[in-house]
Amino acid sequence: MPTQIFVCFVIVIFTASVNTEPSTHINIKQTKQFNERYRRAAISNKDKLWPNATIPYLFSNNISAKTKQNVLSAMSHWESATCIRFKRRVNEKDFVLIVGEGNCGCCSLVGRIGDVQLITMSDYCAVFGVAVHELGHTIGFWHEHSRPDRDNYIKVLKQNIISSKIDNFKKKSRLNINSLGEKYDYNSIMHYRLSTFSKNGKNTLRQLFKNVSADDIGQRERLSEGDIRQTMLLYNCKSHCHREFNSLTSPYGNFSSYGYPGKYPTNYNCTWHFIVSSEEILSIDLNSFETEYTSNCSFDYLEIRKESEHSKKVFLKLCGKGSVGSIRAKNSLFIKFVSDKTNAFKGFYAKFQYYDMKTQSNDQQLVSFQQNFTYSAGCRHRLQYTKGKIRTPLIPYIPKRRYTCSWLIIGGM
Repeated sequence: MPTQIFVCFVIVIFTASVNTEPSTHINIKQTKQFNERYRRAAISNKDKLWPNATIPYLFSNNISAKTKQNVLSAMSHWESATCIRFKRRVNEKDFVLIVGEGNCGCCSLVGRIGDVQLITMSDYCAVFGVAVHELGHTIGFWHEHSRPDRDNYIKVLKQNIISSKIDNFKKKSRLNINSLGEKYDYNSIMHYRLSTFSKNGKNTLRQLFKNVSADDIGQRERLSEGDIRQTMLLYNCKSHCHREFNSLTSPYGNFSSYGYPGKYPTNYNCTWHFIVSSEEILSIDLNSFETEYTSNCSFDYLEIRKESEHSKKVFLKLCGKGSVGSIRAKNSLFIKFVSDKTNAFKGFYAKFQYYDMKTQSNDQQLVSFQQNFTYSAGCRHRLQYTKGKIRTPLIPYIPKRRYTCSWLIIGGM
């Protein structure tokens, strides 16, 4: 029978409340735009941008809970990476109404049109990446493959395109599009895949430069470096930092250092405040991390404090390179990322999700010690190899807190 060796090695870390309001809905019959087939509008001047980079929104009463969560997560992604902000509409004249089923599947007008304007997010297409894409149109972006210089980078294969979708491939003039000096971006969230809207299974776009994998063109995972830079230029943003999250407006999402997966800027200071109620658990997966390393993490670092920026106690401070793992908290968290004036690296990318504490199974419950906070640095492993290594987490940095890690090593007789 196989031999099993159980290696055990124990982290701990933090409770708060947040008042939430019920979702605000507007009946879709109140707007004449619903169920009309409309054409996309171009941004011709700065008047088509959203004032203060802030977009008021409402959800219609025909949108599903899952689609709503995907849209909120997409909003969170834009907010985390840029200075764009989304706020629930109070009495603003210009706002977007996000509706469920419509004639176009998933679509949006381009830029601020005035009064109420629609974003249609049908359930069959309203996944996270598509929601990020459609919000990009609302913010003010045409498709990347509509740029005036696109013929230098792609070839449109009209013979393979569904006839009703030809307009989505039309090249725009320089009067409609200003690329703000940014290079053509195959990785843009606003670019189509090479086979999008094909009527015969063949490609509708041909890549002219092979510096990017064809599989990455038209990706719907995250904003590219170019998407982020262009947004910051378009809205003349100085910073995209200092975000606040709660389970009502952002039940799940992601956040990252500026420019990820490219290098973060020098002299950079960014904060994220996660508000956690007494009946919630916050889970943060921090699986990609790379900064300049020093023994005391004094140059570039990520730190986590309990409750707020003014909390004196730093529960976790990280620098260097590695996969951190999962952080689960019963308290509000304040996270800060800082870089000095030299040496920039890849930074970090993290996903987060709020959970109702009552729905968590016993093995998912937090282990509560002195600070009612647990930290798991990828600490539970099941290993079945002929040889290998195990080590304490967060090498070279070890938090000065009690923590538990375990490895189940399975071997043969």
